[in-house]
Amino acid sequence: MTPKTNDNHFSKRFEMLLALNVYFHKKHSEWLLIIGLSCVVLAVNYLFFPKNPGFLGIRPHPLWIVVLPTATGFGFRAGVLSGVFSSVIVLFFGWQNLQTSTVLDVITVIQDPTIWGQFLIFIGGGSIIGEVREVKNRKFRELCMEYTDLNDAFQQLTKAYDQLSEVKKEVDTRVTGRETTLLKLYQAEQSLKSLRERDVYPAVIQILKDFISVEACSIYRLYGNQLQMTAKLDDDISRIHLRRKGFSVMKKAIKSKETIHLFNHPGIIISAPFTDKNNDVVGLVNVERVPRMKLNPQTVRMTTLIAQQTAAALKNAEAYEETQKHHITDDITGAFTFNYFKQRLDEELQRSRRYKYTFSLLTFEIVDFTVFHKGIRADLRLALCAIIFKNIRGVDLLFLDMKPERFILFLPNTPFAGANIVTSRISEYIQSFDFKPYPKSQDSLKIKIDVIEYSDQLNGYDDIFSLAE
Repeated sequence: MTPKTNDNHFSKRFEMLLALNVYFHKKHSEWLLIIGLSCVVLAVNYLFFPKNPGFLGIRPHPLWIVVLPTATGFGFRAGVLSGVFSSVIVLFFGWQNLQTSTVLDVITVIQDPTIWGQFLIFIGGGSIIGEVREVKNRKFRELCMEYTDLNDAFQQLTKAYDQLSEVKKEVDTRVTGRETTLLKLYQAEQSLKSLRERDVYPAVIQILKDFISVEACSIYRLYGNQLQMTAKLDDDISRIHLRRKGFSVMKKAIKSKETIHLFNHPGIIISAPFTDKNNDVVGLVNVERVPRMKLNPQTVRMTTLIAQQTAAALKNAEAYEETQKHHITDDITGAFTFNYFKQRLDEELQRSRRYKYTFSLLTFEIVDFTVFHKGIRADLRLALCAIIFKNIRGVDLLFLDMKPERFILFLPNTPFAGANIVTSRISEYIQSFDFKPYPKSQDSLKIKIDVIEYSDQLNGYDDIFSLAE
């Protein structure tokens, strides 16, 4: 059992003792207990022992059932009262036993050693036991006060510990080694140099976590008048509801083109806009929850700088995408791109119809391409391109196809017979290498080669492969 479990058990027992102590100190509770127990004893006497009224002569006397619980539970005063009450009952039954009608005969009863001895024992026993209870009560009250003081001290220590934890977290964030800080800054800069827009947003989220210690944040892009979330951190149900309350903050940031911060806002507390080359707002970096120590102007400035870096990274990605649209050569294989092939095919078809010259197309397809591992697929594509480049003329053009396992070779001014010669030469070259890329087989790699000659039936890309099939 863990110490925490022991503490819980101790607390429950202590609370139960407190409840009992409160009950035993309610007003008139001792009288209710004395009268109730006395009635029970007398009822038992009359019902089961009618020939021995008052239990006279029985030792120990059953009325101790009244004295002991009362003195033990309520203390000295209750012990004396219960002793006197029990003695009066014994005295009454002793007087009734004499079968006299005068009250003066009570003196005769008191002179009986059995009666007055019982009288003294009841009062004396109740007093002693009650005093013992009083000592216990005083000790219990001291323990209660000590428990309350310790509990208050514990609460204060817990509060102080939480505050120190926040301070330590802030100090750990600020006071880091120079090498670690430089490494994080370098990694952050490199992550924002991605040439793809979809990779920029997760990098920004990671920078917010590393340098501001955000616990919840989001990035929105502005398309027309619509805001669309592109990245987020901590998206539980309650956070979604609070994020919706931050649209007013985002609208203010878009309108003013400046960072808006409302530390007491239930949703977004910081909203920093980022702009395009025309200085139009295209998105927002939102901070929704940070540690209490981070609610300061420094966090606002850092968020603004990160938003500016985000804008710069998106501009680079946009420029790269525009460049790629006009780039006609694949950087890895050296072949021309598929988009350039479709453009060049349309041009060659028009030229062939106008000037009545022919051309041929060869398609190279790697059979069972999908069964290979990704690394092997890349090697096979590179090897096939190298072989084709080795066996073609300078005027022949090799293109990528829409499918990664297929390439298209354009042979200008080449009839069907000449295309067959090129096909045979490249096939022999491939067979000489004897590729065996299958992991559990010694079979050679299969390359499917089709020859297509220009005809009036060719009107575009789709016609090429309908003829090939």
